[in-house]
Amino acid sequence: MIDFSPWDELAFGIRVGNLSDCSAATLNAALVEAERSVLCVKVKPLQDTRLLHEHGFYYCDTLLTPQTSREHFKPILHPDATLGKPISTEPMLELAQSAFTHSRFHRDFNIPPALANLRFRNWLEQLIAHDSVFELNWQGAFAGFIGYQDNRLVLHAIAEPLRGQGLAKYWWSLAGLELLKKPEQTLQSSVSASNLSVVNLYASLGFRLIDACDVYHRHPAPTVQTHSHGESIL
Repeated sequence: MIDFSPWDELAFGIRVGNLSDCSAATLNAALVEAERSVLCVKVKPLQDTRLLHEHGFYYCDTLLTPQTSREHFKPILHPDATLGKPISTEPMLELAQSAFTHSRFHRDFNIPPALANLRFRNWLEQLIAHDSVFELNWQGAFAGFIGYQDNRLVLHAIAEPLRGQGLAKYWWSLAGLELLKKPEQTLQSSVSASNLSVVNLYASLGFRLIDACDVYHRHPAPTVQTHSHGESIL
């Protein structure tokens, strides 16, 4: 009923468990972990959440699932925008520590922003280790990264000087074309409903929203303890 995330524990210094559902049976079974773990659960937006509130859970974010296919993908290309494999990972790791302000962990008032940043740096390290990251370049210079798992774009960021210029569609187009070469017939991602610029980006490339869920967290204490940076695991 609880799937623990060792990579989140590495960043937050406390066990982090994802509940399979918010039924009374699952919530009651989770009570033994509730005072020593951060608990997370995803539910449908119209689902009754009374039991969640009674068990100390609170709303953090709404996640949307954009999806497209080879048939419906609408790539937009630019000669100055290219993809490559990482040569130096440090610019990516530095960017990962400041780029994810829309995440549910950054929106959770019980998690210090520095630890939320560390969580995403660790995740990026894991993706790099598994050769699952595209480096983004603009006119030959570093511009950001896109991390992926199978047919999903899971972690991506653009360097701050290049944001707000409408350039993201070029790199997302290249990444989509590359990943749609694989046997999977579809390409998916996940985006916070609060991140309207990325929601609009996916719409412009032929993605449609196929699912939504609300994310709730529960903490055993008002704040999460601090934790130093360690080796990444998956």
